[in-house]
Amino acid sequence: MTSRRLEYLRQLLRQPKTELAGAALQYFVRGVSYHAGVLVSLVAVLVMANFLVILSFAASPLVYLSVPAVLVIFMVWIGRHDILLGVKDRPFWEQSLANVNTGIAEARWQLKSSREQGRDTRTIESNLSSLETMKSRIEKTLGIVPTSAPKEKVSRILRSADRRVTFDERYFRFSFHGKDVRLVADFERGGKLDEQAPVSVPEEYPAVETAYCIVEAFNERGVYSRVNPGGKVVIDIGANVGDTAIAFALRGAEHVYSFEPNTYLFKRMTENVKLNNLEGKITEFHAACGAAGQLVVSDEFKATRGSTLEESIGEGRTIDSYSLARIASLIQGPERPVLLKVDCEGCEDRLIGDAPIEALKKITEVYLEYHYGYEHLKQKLQSAGFECEIIAPPQPHYNAYYGKRMEVGLLHAVRKTETGR
Repeated sequence: MTSRRLEYLRQLLRQPKTELAGAALQYFVRGVSYHAGVLVSLVAVLVMANFLVILSFAASPLVYLSVPAVLVIFMVWIGRHDILLGVKDRPFWEQSLANVNTGIAEARWQLKSSREQGRDTRTIESNLSSLETMKSRIEKTLGIVPTSAPKEKVSRILRSADRRVTFDERYFRFSFHGKDVRLVADFERGGKLDEQAPVSVPEEYPAVETAYCIVEAFNERGVYSRVNPGGKVVIDIGANVGDTAIAFALRGAEHVYSFEPNTYLFKRMTENVKLNNLEGKITEFHAACGAAGQLVVSDEFKATRGSTLEESIGEGRTIDSYSLARIASLIQGPERPVLLKVDCEGCEDRLIGDAPIEALKKITEVYLEYHYGYEHLKQKLQSAGFECEIIAPPQPHYNAYYGKRMEVGLLHAVRKTETGR
């Protein structure tokens, strides 16, 4: 999960789901009042210009010509900044649509649950109707508001980076631990998301998500600053475009085993590893993790967000699903410290929960994002000799793809032998 999505969850939790429609309405009113103010100002200028034109009959030709010149400059300024079309307001509309979509998904889940339990559903149905009406209005508004240019969005995201990052049509470029790093920049739209998802998610540009990955993985005080991969074997589950694997390798990891089930992200990861000449330090696996077996993944799904894969999706390529025991068996040779990083949108329950104790004892440190609470994972890790710390407490979230409620947060665990206790 990216830092953007964690921040989105925090913002979402500040208001009850039943108030999401009200929040979206506030955005609507804000936008309308903003544009109304612009229109009133324009009318005032036109009235003033008309008055000046009348006066100019008694004035010099220079004054007469200056009036239309001022109007032309004013209109050019409006066109240049797209004020009347509200470019600067688009992020508010997009955020309100995301909030309403989440509210709709949550309301549908509550409606289904209440019907199964035979409870009164009138309030929920009313809230759902309000949210769907608001969604329709926001979508119509977004249909006439220009889309923010992806390069401008990337530039805004990279302002959060603690290093200078440059980019063009092909690559991101920056320095990290004394090395010049390049990552693929893809500015073509992402493909359609899972059509079975109960809510729509706006398509995104892959380069935008890669920018978020750069901020998350390569910031010295970012999400992974708590872990030190130096001299360790790293198992990177949920590798995305290879950002964390490359960061771990450049921070001194002995070797990184990276797992990514999404075909598009896997291809990007292999490209990025080659671009940075790290083939000898990083081994890539086009595979899922959790329970041992196989899954079917679609090659047409051009994912731009963290992969969500708990079961087969559509028709396409069959890939392996690795259990922790199988993953641990990949590490050969003398005993070395092993860091397990897990960000796989839900697979950690099977990966850790079903893992034999002997497999867990081959791991010395765990850094994972949990999605269904942490108590069962904490108990399992403690039974294998780990000391656990909850870095980010659980926050409620609704997974629209599988219709499941989640409790999302971060957990860090270190074996007691490693802490010196």
